[in-house]
Amino acid sequence: VLFRSLVTTTQLHNLYPHDRAALCLHLLALVETRSHAKLFQLGHVLQHSRPYSEVAVYAIGCYYYARSEFEKAGRYFAKATDIDASFAEAWVVLGHCYATLQEGEHALSVYRRAMNMFPGLAECATFFGVQQIRTLSARSAKASLQGALLASPYDPLILNELGTLAVKERDY
Repeated sequence: VLFRSLVTTTQLHNLYPHDRAALCLHLLALVETRSHAKLFQLGHVLQHSRPYSEVAVYAIGCYYYARSEFEKAGRYFAKATDIDASFAEAWVVLGHCYATLQEGEHALSVYRRAMNMFPGLAECATFFGVQQIRTLSARSAKASLQGALLASPYDPLILNELGTLAVKERDY
């Protein structure tokens, strides 16, 4: 399934090479399929064609993220948010880097900031709630996840995390 999505996002990126949403979707497919060489190549192409742009920096961060070099990836994602503070994808994955590096307070701070900047984006509240579960703040996690559920009522990730929380809290 992932490789079929990569074929689709490659076609989409070829049709709309300057569309940020299409590019971010393609980069996600490359990360998920661990296509390191293609990420490296695309990062360099973007760096040469759009030097110092948020998407070029983000693409380089995606390369390091796919290689599990989360500290380096985080630096690039932070730089992408410095270049364009409205780059939601970069904020979310920056939070993921902190969470993966066991820097829970930093992850919460990034997710909280993203929630404030992008109030309609359910992913921000979802990952904020997930991180709160990790830091054993169940009541706050439930509130965050229920807020995310209002924005995206059929999202399986949100429903799964609410289920996980219910099991942890023995709230069947």
